Amino acid sequence: MTGESHHEHRLGPRSRPTSPSTASQRQLLQLLIKCPSLGSLDCDTRLMTVSADATIKQVKANIETTWPGRPKAEGMRCIRAGRLLSDEDVVGNVVVESERHEPASLHLVIRPDAWSEPRLRRAESSTSRPVLAPLVRTASTGSIASIRTASCRSTPRPLASSHHDLTRAALPSIAVAGSGEQPGSRTTDAGRQFYHLLADLDPSQYSAVQSLVTLAFHKYADLYESHWFLVYGDDCARLLGSHAAQKQAGPAQLESVAQSMGFSLDEAVQSLQIFEEASLQWLPLDGEAAKEATFGGNQATHTYRQVTIEGLPFLLQLTTDAPTVEANRRLGDVVERLEVLRDLSNRLDRLMSFQHLLRLPSSPSTDDAARAGIGLHLARQHQQATTAAAAEQQGRRRVQMRTALVLNLDEVFHVTLPMLFLSFKVAILIYIFTRGASDFKKNVMIATAVAYVAWEAWKLARMRQVRRQLRQTRQHARNQQQQQQQQQQQQPQEAGRQQTAARQNERLGQGDDLIPQAPARSVVTSPLQVEFWIERLAYLHLEVEDRQLGFRHLDGSPASDLPVEDFNRGPLRLAYEVVVLPLVLSVATLVPEIEERRRRAIETRDALIRSTARKFEERRTRAREQGGQAIDDSPHAAAHLEASASKRSSNQGGEEGGEEGGDQPATDQVPTLLKTAYAQRLLRKYRGDGTGRQLDIQEELDAAAAAAAAAAQNADEGAEQADMGFF
Repeated sequence: MTGESHHEHRLGPRSRPTSPSTASQRQLLQLLIKCPSLGSLDCDTRLMTVSADATIKQVKANIETTWPGRPKAEGMRCIRAGRLLSDEDVVGNVVVESERHEPASLHLVIRPDAWSEPRLRRAESSTSRPVLAPLVRTASTGSIASIRTASCRSTPRPLASSHHDLTRAALPSIAVAGSGEQPGSRTTDAGRQFYHLLADLDPSQYSAVQSLVTLAFHKYADLYESHWFLVYGDDCARLLGSHAAQKQAGPAQLESVAQSMGFSLDEAVQSLQIFEEASLQWLPLDGEAAKEATFGGNQATHTYRQVTIEGLPFLLQLTTDAPTVEANRRLGDVVERLEVLRDLSNRLDRLMSFQHLLRLPSSPSTDDAARAGIGLHLARQHQQATTAAAAEQQGRRRVQMRTALVLNLDEVFHVTLPMLFLSFKVAILIYIFTRGASDFKKNVMIATAVAYVAWEAWKLARMRQVRRQLRQTRQHARNQQQQQQQQQQQQPQEAGRQQTAARQNERLGQGDDLIPQAPARSVVTSPLQVEFWIERLAYLHLEVEDRQLGFRHLDGSPASDLPVEDFNRGPLRLAYEVVVLPLVLSVATLVPEIEERRRRAIETRDALIRSTARKFEERRTRAREQGGQAIDDSPHAAAHLEASASKRSSNQGGEEGGEEGGDQPATDQVPTLLKTAYAQRLLRKYRGDGTGRQLDIQEELDAAAAAAAAAAQNADEGAEQADMGFF
């Protein structure tokens, strides 16, 4: 029992003064007796009125006479302000004069063996309806001794988003479980069936199922209270005396809860019947069976059993006649269903909380009907939907605030900190040059310094704005290029045999359209993160190498006509690439993460080069097969691929190209990317299938040309691939 509700109700009859004489108001004192020994049996606070000259012994005697259970005075101990009171102490001496205008606190401790008679546990509560609590089972086989009374207590709300609390009645019960069936088996089966139902439902339908669980809980709570007062009403009235009229079964709350949800009582009962049979697989309980039994009388036999509740021993009076046992068995069934419904409502509440955190889609309209998965249509409450919408908007504002915070930190790192250091340096200079100067000179220098700092801040902010716009422009260009590529892939492709040889030759002459775009490597843009610096070290100088090799720029602009590596480089650039860059990379790649990322980036670039060479050779082969015209099959293409590697091959390709190559220049046929020395070395080292075996590129091209000529002469045998697996 908690101490929150002890001041709301005074439980038990008011004790009267033991003095036979008539006492005035100033000679009477009120004692607020706090007895933790009552535990969950009664409210642990009693109000007693005694005379000021009464002794502690007389107070104990009054308690022994008036309190239920009649505890013996020898087993009582009274404590006041941390001091153990003796029987001879007078109440007027114990209570200070300044504290007599309000009830004085007196702590009373009763030994468990001091109770004179066994008592049925009282179900006093601070509310009109007691609170349901779990069963307390004894060690005897197949019996449930009692339900732990939760007088003057409250349970947490299992449905935080609902207006209907599942804090309902739990009165004592002496229930006997059915033979041959474990008490928790029905709970487990019903819960498993219900979870299968939730797996098939949309998260937006959880609130409808939650309403059904709430209605079912109040239905069984009403059934439990009516049965309990039918079985134990006489004992309760005999035990409580004058308060018996107040302890009756309260009005059924199912109808009021259903009306608050927008249902009539008949609709709620019909919906619950379908819900229990289809979702929980519960059979209806016979609610009228308990009324046919008669309770009490002299023929009933009783037995007593000692049980421990919250660490305190109690004697329970158990009725062993058949009607009482049957009624308690039915009460146990109702309690089990109440526990199942409470557990399901708790789980539903957590699921709906997770739904809001994960921002799962919810119902767009507050007036739409939500299908519960069992053939029912339940209308959502307008207030609940409005609350959920407000919570959603609040969550979005929090996300925007977090994003703004990150952006502000980035601005502080790039703008505010540099300006603070600049202001600090300027302030030092002003202090040095204005010591002992006149006020006019100081003001002029300070104004000039402020203007200079403001101009530097504007220039820095303008520079960041230009860079941001440039990044947005490049990103927009990349997005447009991706959209165009997707549209081209979706359009139907024309048959290759309908294309003329002239078109093939034209495409062959424009080999630079095969050059891929330089890969985008850096992902993190904020210098405040460690990943930013790891990427900068791992991809150091790779972007410059991409431009030198002839890759297309990230903004989609075309590559240069000639590789950048053929241009002359200055001495500083050469010193950086030959001395500084290898030294920095040798130290940085000692970190495994940096080494792994750089290796993957280089492998990706090499794969793009090999893919470009393979596409170029496939285009030349298709042109020979489909055009039917004399395409340049001579080894001059190899000369273009090895222009910087072999002078002899270049001269030979120029001579034979003049004989068979037509009017088109050789530099317009081979993609710029394949003219670089790096690409030529890569193509010499690796085959097209990636085996890594070294080969002679001139021999491979000669063999491919010979195979193409033989295939053209034997046209009746069909066209064959003549690339010999080179690319």
